[in-house]
Amino acid sequence: MILTIAGLAGERIRWEETVKDLEERLGFLIGDCLIAAAFMSYIGPFLSNYRDELVQKVWLAEVRFYVWLAEVQFYVWLAEVGFYVWLAEVRFYVWLAEVRFYVWLAEVRFYSRLKGVYDSISLFEYDKYVCGRFNSLISNYTYYN
Repeated sequence: MILTIAGLAGERIRWEETVKDLEERLGFLIGDCLIAAAFMSYIGPFLSNYRDELVQKVWLAEVRFYVWLAEVQFYVWLAEVGFYVWLAEVRFYVWLAEVRFYVWLAEVRFYSRLKGVYDSISLFEYDKYVCGRFNSLISNYTYYN
């Protein structure tokens, strides 16, 4: 009895794979039926050698062409998406450069004003000026309890 159950364990794996395969094929059932009905309706009355020639040379060539065309269109779409991603990155870096420029410009303006103030007064008066500005900012700020 134990030997039989152990032998069926391998069958379980095979059955699970078969069930997965059948579930996948079930999704193609409608299309397969449509192709079979079209084949029987339009090509069925002809001789077998002519049917084979139509399927192998004409129909499969058309299917391969349309599959190839779909792949090409997909890669073109993928290239367009890549281009737009690249364009967004370029725009971001341009924006970042502009932000850095404006920060640099603000620093230059601040230091030039600071230098102008520093050149016009002595070091002692400069310290008094900066501390006075800081104290006036603090005194204007209201604390809420």
